Amino acid sequence: MEAKELLEKHSKVTLSLKEWWNKKTKEAIADLSEDYKKMMEDVQVDNLQIERTIDGNPHTLFEFFDKNKIFIRTDFTEEGDLFGCSINKNITYYKFRTRKEAERDSIDDAFELLEKEL
Repeated sequence: MEAKELLEKHSKVTLSLKEWWNKKTKEAIADLSEDYKKMMEDVQVDNLQIERTIDGNPHTLFEFFDKNKIFIRTDFTEEGDLFGCSINKNITYYKFRTRKEAERDSIDDAFELLEKEL
């Protein structure tokens, strides 16, 4: 599923993710100058930033899912030629040529699971 469609379909997860992201940003700048913090006060993550993260570096979101008790594990075949992910110890399907592809695919499943729980 395209990242944009994923965010639109799972509005509760999207809102929770934005809240988490904004909180992490505030924590990250806590030790910076007051001027910089003031400048960043009104900056909020938007869907486009999240879409780019989902497609460009999906592993970045694993901490968010960990916080929500959805644990994604990346694994690979013994030959190291295929990757797969499991969520909460479910079966891993090894069908991806790269870790990034496997992690990106797992994000769709994680959104689906979390949307049901929120």
